[in-house]
Amino acid sequence: MKLLFQIIIITGLCTLFLSGNAQNNISTDTIKSDLKFLSNPALNGRLPGTQGFDIATEYCRNIFNNYNLKSFEGLDNYTQYLPLEKNRIIGPCEFSVIHYKKGRILHKPGINYNFRGFTGSGEKTLEAVFCGFGISQPDYDDYAGVDVKGKAVVIFKGEANIDSLKTEAFSIRSRVKTAVSNGAEAVIFINIPGTSRNTPVGSTLCGEGEQFENIPQIQIDNETLEILMDGSGFNIKDLFESIKTSQKPASHPLAGKIYVNVNAVYTPEIKSYNTIGYIEGSDPLLKDEYIILTAHIDHVGNQCEVVYPGANDNASGCAAVLEIARLPGRSVIFALLTAEESGLHGAEFLASHLPVDTSKITAVFNFDCIASGDSIQTGNGLSCPELYQIAVKSDNEKLMVKDTWSGGGADLTPFAKLNIPGLYFVSKYSYTNLHLPTDTYENANIKILESIIKLGYKTVKTVADGNYSREITKQ
Repeated sequence: MKLLFQIIIITGLCTLFLSGNAQNNISTDTIKSDLKFLSNPALNGRLPGTQGFDIATEYCRNIFNNYNLKSFEGLDNYTQYLPLEKNRIIGPCEFSVIHYKKGRILHKPGINYNFRGFTGSGEKTLEAVFCGFGISQPDYDDYAGVDVKGKAVVIFKGEANIDSLKTEAFSIRSRVKTAVSNGAEAVIFINIPGTSRNTPVGSTLCGEGEQFENIPQIQIDNETLEILMDGSGFNIKDLFESIKTSQKPASHPLAGKIYVNVNAVYTPEIKSYNTIGYIEGSDPLLKDEYIILTAHIDHVGNQCEVVYPGANDNASGCAAVLEIARLPGRSVIFALLTAEESGLHGAEFLASHLPVDTSKITAVFNFDCIASGDSIQTGNGLSCPELYQIAVKSDNEKLMVKDTWSGGGADLTPFAKLNIPGLYFVSKYSYTNLHLPTDTYENANIKILESIIKLGYKTVKTVADGNYSREITKQ
């Protein structure tokens, strides 16, 4: 029996203002227009709580009105508010290494260094100390035997490779808190040796906990680290191997110093929002059954003159969701999802404040980072194999790779925790420019984006046409 449904599109944004009748096929021009608009550097990276984010969501709101979408009862003009914290890096944004012989060496923001999204402020010239993974516990202490008071600590950004020790899960804030408790005045994050990506990424993911408004937090690339360590008598690879092999700290003062000058404005609570509108299905028996399509609109913003446009992440997913929605044959609900980048906050809020009963949701489809690479991953297939097989059979271009996973992934995760079936569409090898200033419209792969949109549409349509009943998910 044909399933007439409503699609809740939790998207991050959308296309040009459409008028007239929907077309019967994928529109390359529309996809390009949406992607180009949403990744425009003038939007300054769509950080929640900024004008760029508001302009992007208003762009969608105009489309909602054009489609005569309804707003759920209790929502103000499609708007579902949720509280978020905000940190705006307004400048100055300066960082340099003071080489032990050559003096101050300037480095390029967005290439050699950047500031963590929830950095504190301050202008400081500091000595530097390498402190391993930045852990301080009774049976393992990276701060033992070194003096970091009034200095900058240099620590690995990642989980500790200490097999015999149970450490707390890594988060930026947990490591900053430990550094501050030992007297540090700045924290510099570095790559674990062997990490494939060297360029520091823009990120607002910091973890729960206290905001240290006077502690600058910087991430640097390997070349900048080498300059900072030059003259210290050791290299970072040897220190890492020493920690890993001996399971003991290998902390040391460094020969170089650092200069940092950054100004960030922290607001402990703002009102951000998801934007949700819907068109009711026409079948009186099935109109209360829903499909949810998700994509987030937010990205990581900008740091002074360095903008992170977020074309692949995730203007691409937004363009996909809207393009599927504009094709004829089914009723749709549109929405905008906020704050994926800082920890899935928009998705988690929506999942716990759904405008319809959870039992009425047939499936969820998430689109995130689908405009790079050369093939398609469809995640969460281990949790819902029947739904996954629908995607496999819909893959006429044979671009899907076989590896999948369980438990959701990205904005699908909160819904997976509710045992709602769902798939996560993402392109394979999609992270070349992830969270970098080079994640631009010009670097997007329009061909793979179109292919994923076609696959997503065929998969959704199969489910919507009644060829799928909600399965019991596997964990």
